[in-house]
Amino acid sequence: CCPTVYWGRIDYLYWYGSGADVPALVSTSPPNTDREDAGVLGLPTTSILVGNEEFGDQGRSGGRIELGRWFPQRGGWGLHFSMLGLEDGKDSQYLRSVGIPILARPFFGVEPSASGPNAELIAFPNELEGNVLVGASTSYEAAEVMLHWILEDCPDRRLQFVAGYQYHRLDDDILIADFKRVMGGSSGVPFGTTLSENDYFSSENRFHGVALGCLASVRNRRATLDTAMKLALGTTRSSVLINGSTTATVPMPGGPAEARTTPGGLLTQRSNMGVYDNSSFAVAPELSVNLGYDLNSKTRVLLGYQFIYWSQVARASEQIDLGVNLTQLDPGGLEGEPRPIFDRKMTDYWVQGLSLGLDCRY
Repeated sequence: CCPTVYWGRIDYLYWYGSGADVPALVSTSPPNTDREDAGVLGLPTTSILVGNEEFGDQGRSGGRIELGRWFPQRGGWGLHFSMLGLEDGKDSQYLRSVGIPILARPFFGVEPSASGPNAELIAFPNELEGNVLVGASTSYEAAEVMLHWILEDCPDRRLQFVAGYQYHRLDDDILIADFKRVMGGSSGVPFGTTLSENDYFSSENRFHGVALGCLASVRNRRATLDTAMKLALGTTRSSVLINGSTTATVPMPGGPAEARTTPGGLLTQRSNMGVYDNSSFAVAPELSVNLGYDLNSKTRVLLGYQFIYWSQVARASEQIDLGVNLTQLDPGGLEGEPRPIFDRKMTDYWVQGLSLGLDCRY
């Protein structure tokens, strides 16, 4: 029933993945804006420079390899192993006060005495100069081990049932890092003082599940059409890391500058920093279609499309809380609600795209 015993396949992939929602992280205002209004969301003079968009939805190259074997002496069944990976998707934006006189990091103040939209200034004419970097990355890979059972095998068609183990991995992170130097004295901070802070969010997602599916093939001379539908049921184990720091360097008359680093940035504080683990039930359906053409009796070239869906993942940027209670930085301690907080947000993820491959049978 099986004319070949071994098969192998290698594919070049060009796929797109679903992006992660990123809140407004950097804003600006016209140079003549009052300091208290600069970069504050909701005002008609404020523009968002980074955020309020999706990161990680660009096309990426990748590869896939598949190795399999039929066992004709044991009936019409076989076994295959495959794995695929995509290159890391990267988004990065670097902004400087040179050319953009006002730079700010917007947030929503929740302290009892001053609640509402607010912004931390990074650059302001004659007062502050600085820069801000927002960088994000996403990586995805998958693997499976599947058993094949031939349900029907004819010269012009074949139908198979498959079952086995499936694995998916999705990691992403986002860093917001800013630096500013005091250039004026209205704030009461010594001239030349520098402040650098960073907020870092990362997530790791692992899916382990049992997959079932059906593979169908039809042939017309040298041309083939292969379709596959699979459904994996399992568990997503997600881990979210939130961390940050602030370094203040104050010039000292007649001596070296004094530097001090403290935990927490702007959107990372004691109220949300840490590592948070979770497990949840998830499903991962998959659909693929391949057109093949036999170059000879053992080699086939393939052009295909594949779609994979994953129901439960934690994306790093979606764990950002823009609510901030600045009183937790005061010597007197926290007043009111502790923010930012970690409030786990789970969403779905999908990847899809084209493949160009070579299949060898022997």
